[in-house]
Amino acid sequence: MTEIVKGTTPTVTIRFPTMDVNQIEAAYLVFRDNNNTIIEKPISDAEKADASLMWRLQQRETLRLNVGRTVTVYCDWRLQDGTRGRSKKAQFLVVETGKNEVI
Repeated sequence: MTEIVKGTTPTVTIRFPTMDVNQIEAAYLVFRDNNNTIIEKPISDAEKADASLMWRLQQRETLRLNVGRTVTVYCDWRLQDGTRGRSKKAQFLVVETGKNEVI
């Protein structure tokens, strides 16, 4: 299982190989732990590149994650024509860096 380190600033990329990302009107990157939303980032926080959206998490966001827990990450989206969808889900094990303060 892939890991995410608590207190870091990773970039999460969601690829849309069969869709023009410029047609996406709304999108949210969602991190869930035990059916609770921990992090939710809107498309306004994302960078568009080729066929993908990329979100950079802030340290204060990843500090909310619980060490030793598995988080589920996915993207909910809506196109300009009203079509809705959800990306495949990915799971990450949250691990500790040893530092829990904001730099």
